[in-house]
Amino acid sequence: MGESVAVKIFSSRDEQSWYRETEIYNTVQLRHDNILGFIASDMTSKNSSTQLWLVTPLSRAGVPSMTSSIPGLPTLDVGNNPRVGTKRYMAPEVLDETIRMDVFESYKQTDIWALGLVSGKLARRTLSMMLTAIVKIMKECWYQSPSARLTALRVRKTLSKLDTDSDFSIEKLKQDI
Repeated sequence: MGESVAVKIFSSRDEQSWYRETEIYNTVQLRHDNILGFIASDMTSKNSSTQLWLVTPLSRAGVPSMTSSIPGLPTLDVGNNPRVGTKRYMAPEVLDETIRMDVFESYKQTDIWALGLVSGKLARRTLSMMLTAIVKIMKECWYQSPSARLTALRVRKTLSKLDTDSDFSIEKLKQDI
């Protein structure tokens, strides 16, 4: 018996996406334990319809893969264990095993949970770096010797640099609000 594989099937209208993925796998030759492997890509015809296949090894971890058992109807194969990944990023429904494994939308919702956690981590890190810089400015404003303190111009320039370096501008924040 051969090795089990996962086949991601693109419709002909998604040819650009299939071509881009195939090109990335063929050009870059990505090989790493944390990156999905690549076996082949192929164009097939079924019932006068073109299908574009991307063939990858079936994940050892049971990561969801799209397969097609009924023509035109994708099904989700997640193996027996939906709890794959880092526990602290898992949605409550995954941890308490109430996730609806037969509904693809459930998996998208758990991804959004993880996205929220990662976004929060990034925000804390960015704010932490900004706060560290601001605290440094504050301490330099509080020197005992008046001549050692920062000038107003130096404070303004340092804050402006912090604003442009962090890609966290007040103007962008105003636009979002």
